Amino acid sequence: MAQDTRSPEPLKQRSREGVLAFWAGEMGVSVPELLIPVSGVRISIRAAILGALVFRRGEDVRIATADSNVERLGENLPRELGTDFCSPDLWRSVFPELSGSVTGPTRYCYLDAVPKAWAPPPASRKHVFVRGLAASDLKTYAEFAMTLTRAERELSGLDSFGRQVWGVFSDGVLAAVAGYDAWPNRVAHLGVATHPDFRGRKFAQLAVQAASRGAVARRRIVQFACLSTSVEAVAVASVLGFSLFAETLITRP
Repeated sequence: MAQDTRSPEPLKQRSREGVLAFWAGEMGVSVPELLIPVSGVRISIRAAILGALVFRRGEDVRIATADSNVERLGENLPRELGTDFCSPDLWRSVFPELSGSVTGPTRYCYLDAVPKAWAPPPASRKHVFVRGLAASDLKTYAEFAMTLTRAERELSGLDSFGRQVWGVFSDGVLAAVAGYDAWPNRVAHLGVATHPDFRGRKFAQLAVQAASRGAVARRRIVQFACLSTSVEAVAVASVLGFSLFAETLITRP
C-alpha cells in the first residue's frame, strides 16, 4: 500500500494540550516538565510501572519506571549518540530482568478534525456499506472476531463490543471493523481489524474513517496506535492524514 506524502494537518492547540496532559499522566510528570525540550534521556518515577515506559519524540526521550529501578537504569543506560531507546533488543540485552515481555515500538498518531482530503462517507460505494454496529450485529461480530488470530484480536483492541464500533460490509459480509475507547483528556483510542479474506482492499481505511468521524463528532481527539513494524497500519495512518506525535516502548518484568 503506497503511503501518502502529504503533510498531516496539525492538531489544534487545545487538542495538543489534551494529548500532552494525557502523556504527562502516563509518565508521572507535569505538563510543563514534558514541554521542556530534552536532548537525551530523562527518567521519571511512576510506581505503577514495574518495568519501563519509554516515550520518544525525536531526540527527546523520557523513561518512566518504579523508584526501585531508577538507580539501575541511570547507571546502565547506554550513553552513545543515536542509541535507539525504543529497541526491544536493547532492553532485553541490558535490562533482561525488566523485559520479560516487551510491547513496541508503538507509534501514536492523532487527528482532531476530519481531513479535507477525505471523501464523503462511502455508503453508496458499489457493493460496500459502512454503518455503526448494533446489538443485533453481535453474532456477526463474534463470527468476524473468530477469523482473527489471538494476537490480532489483542492488537486491534476490539475484544469488547461495549464501545462505539463501525463496520464495513462487502456484499453483506462484515469485512472490517473499527471502534474506540474513551480515554482521559478527550482521547478516543482507536482499534481496527480486517477479515483475512478482505485484506489489501482498503477496508481498514474505510472503517477507521467511520470511527474517526464518530469520535470527532463527539469532540474527541482520535488516537491511532500501531506497531512501528506494521507496514500496513503505518500506511493507513499516513494515508488518512494522522499526525505522528510520539513512539513508545513498554517493558514488563
